[in-house]
Amino acid sequence: MFARRFKNLEQNFENIYLIRNERELKIYDKLGRAFEPDFILFCKQKEGKELIYQVFIEPKGNHLKSHDKWKEEFLKEIRDKKEVLDIDSDKYLITGVPFYNNENENEFKESLEKL
Repeated sequence: MFARRFKNLEQNFENIYLIRNERELKIYDKLGRAFEPDFILFCKQKEGKELIYQVFIEPKGNHLKSHDKWKEEFLKEIRDKKEVLDIDSDKYLITGVPFYNNENENEFKESLEKL
């Protein structure tokens, strides 16, 4: 699925990296709950203001969706916040997308494209 998405991403972004998070990075919600997103997508906007996207991506089977609903809500909160961080001379948009699974591939795709 990501290989198919990269074709479209390359139209507007460069330096595209999809990193598998092997328990190296944790993010924390306001309640202090730790979350280790399975993937992190980095890509740099080609035109307009120089902006690097850092997107948290979490594939999730239907049998775990209800148990991990707080994680999807946390990703939505990050996405809705649209926070841009200045780190040295770079600007990063930190965001997330809805859980990915085969049943919601279209919703996931639309969310990634909208981003």
